[in-house]
Amino acid sequence: MKLIKNVFIACLTAVATLIVGFLIGYFIVLPIWVGKGRITQVPDVRGREISEAMLLLRKFHLRGYVERKEYNEIFPPGVVINQSPLPRKRVKWGREVALIISKGKKHVVLPNFAHLWLMEVEDSLRKLGLRWRVRFEPSDTVEAGRVICTEPAPMSVVELDDEITVIVSSGTKVLTMPDLHGLSLRRAREKLFALGLILRNVVLEDSLHPGYVVDQYPPPGVEVFRGDSVDLILSPK
Repeated sequence: MKLIKNVFIACLTAVATLIVGFLIGYFIVLPIWVGKGRITQVPDVRGREISEAMLLLRKFHLRGYVERKEYNEIFPPGVVINQSPLPRKRVKWGREVALIISKGKKHVVLPNFAHLWLMEVEDSLRKLGLRWRVRFEPSDTVEAGRVICTEPAPMSVVELDDEITVIVSSGTKVLTMPDLHGLSLRRAREKLFALGLILRNVVLEDSLHPGYVVDQYPPPGVEVFRGDSVDLILSPK
């Protein structure tokens, strides 16, 4: 009986020791150990581009990550809307900061891009977060490479998932046939290519010395259209 009592007392003492050790570790040792870690203050990265926000967080010894993206009527695409922890909170080095990034407005008003260069329009559409495709059409009034119009029309309210068709001028459809007399075959072909004309037949009066253009069809000065075919006769001078 005395043995059982001694075992019970020993077990009770061991349990009490473990409990006391846990309490001391949790409430005294752990806070002291945590307090030895370096502390930094969370910077305010709201309103900054994502790349700029990440760089600033690294300067404060913090690690940023994108928690989610959402539409926002104020912030443009790629800008931080909110963060967690909030600015000025004191945290340990290496703490992760969750960032919410703007996808831009869900609805935007399509600007008027008429007569702008295609490169300018594509840059603007990219900043608005819109998708687009390009279609070329001949135009007698709009210079080649500039935008004629868009579909939908300017000032239309569009969603970010909509695809915008950008219609770009390929230049005038009606051309004046150039005078190719006296040009080498290579130079004549380059000139026709630049105008959108196709070299169809080449007749060589002297196969050993093809020489230069002595005749052509269509003749110089007549109206032709892009994609029309041209025949040449070459002969040595």
